Amino acid sequence: MKPVSGAVGIAFILSILANSLYTQWIFLFSRLFYHLYKEKKQEIQEIKEIQIFQPNEDLLRTLKSSPQKRLQYVAVEGLVQPDDEPLASPYVPRYFGVIQKVVMHEYCEVWNPSTVSWIRRKTNTKERMNTVPFSLVCPGL
Repeated sequence: MKPVSGAVGIAFILSILANSLYTQWIFLFSRLFYHLYKEKKQEIQEIKEIQIFQPNEDLLRTLKSSPQKRLQYVAVEGLVQPDDEPLASPYVPRYFGVIQKVVMHEYCEVWNPSTVSWIRRKTNTKERMNTVPFSLVCPGL
C-alpha cells in the first residue's frame, strides 16, 4: 500500500470529519423535529378528547354535579345571538357580529444604510376592540 502524501491525507481526514459533523447535525435536527412532532401529536390528542356540550340542561346538570361547581376544560357549541343590537361592519353591507377588532396600520419606508436600500415597515397606529353582550343558544331553538 502506497503512503498518502501530506496534503491529500489532510484533505481525506477533513472530509471524514466533515461527513461525521454533517451526520451529527442531521441527527440532532431530526431528533429535535421528532420531539416537536410528538409534543404536537399529544396536544392534538388531548384536544380531541375534550368534552363537548350544548348550552342546555345537560351542561347545567354536569356543572352542578362536578366538584367545586366548575369544569376544568370543555367546549361549548352553540349559536351566538347578541343580547342587544349587533355590531354592523362599516366595510361589508349586511354583515353583523358581536366582537369587532379594528386595527389601523401605517406603512412607511426607512432608509437602511447598511444594506443601502429602503425597507418597508408596518406599525399599528391604532387598535380598537368593540363588543356587545351575547348569549349562546342551542341550534334549532
